[in-house]
Amino acid sequence: MTSNSDERDSMTREQFKDECWTEIRHLVLNDGPTTAMVDECLANAAEHGMEISDDEREAMIAEVIMICAAKVIGATEGHELEGAPLHIILGAIAGRAMMTEMAG
Repeated sequence: MTSNSDERDSMTREQFKDECWTEIRHLVLNDGPTTAMVDECLANAAEHGMEISDDEREAMIAEVIMICAAKVIGATEGHELEGAPLHIILGAIAGRAMMTEMAG
């Protein structure tokens, strides 16, 4: 995956966010090019003796959804993480989740 700023250079911020949301919808519905690519890779892995369980596949899809959601955050004008690299956005979210868990 390329960085947020690289992908946004050729499109508007709203177009970029719309693409991210479309990808998330496709992933949730188990449809679309990314899901097809994951399934193709898993089929290829199976041909080489690597078995990936349905739970592992689901976890892979969940990771891609998290990355797409982080891209939306990074593209949101005025957000404190606007323009930040994905690892910073995901780290900030993880930190907030940890604080919530510790408080609860």
